[in-house]
Formats: sequence, structure tokens, C-alpha cells
Amino acid sequence: KRSQPSQLVRRIEHGLPTDVDYLNGYFLRRGQKLGLDLRMNIMMRDMIKARHSQAIERLNSFIPVEETSIPSDSAFRYRTVPR
Repeated sequence: KRSQPSQLVRRIEHGLPTDVDYLNGYFLRRGQKLGLDLRMNIMMRDMIKARHSQAIERLNSFIPVEETSIPSDSAFRYRTVPR
């Protein structure tokens, strides 16, 4: 559907493995054997890999924080304003 991102975009954003190397590998090997200039294809593969590594780094940098309330018997320890 037009409003939904592609499966590749979702996989990159969530840091999941992609099949870019598998899909482009054949074309890169075949093109090199035939002597074709595939710089744009290589650049696109590298850009996808870079976005994937950025997504993994962003996901690994998240630190969950749990907020808890102070027990009523220990409230005097954490008071910041004197009475």
C-alpha cells in the first residue's frame, strides 16, 4: 500500500537483518565479470548498510528507566526543603 513503508524500510529501522547483500551480491559479481560499471549499485548497498548500522546503534543506546516512589518512612532522607 502507498501509505505503508516497505518491508526493507521497516527491517532497517528495527535493526533486523536485511537481504541486501544476498540480492545485490549476484548482480555485483555478474557485472564485474562482464566489466560493467556498478558504482551506483555499490553506493546504494553501502547506504542501506549504513542506515542499518545507525538503527542498530540507536536501538542499543536506549536505557530503560524505571521510576519508583519514595517509601513514606524514608521521605525525610530525600527532603530538599527544610521544614
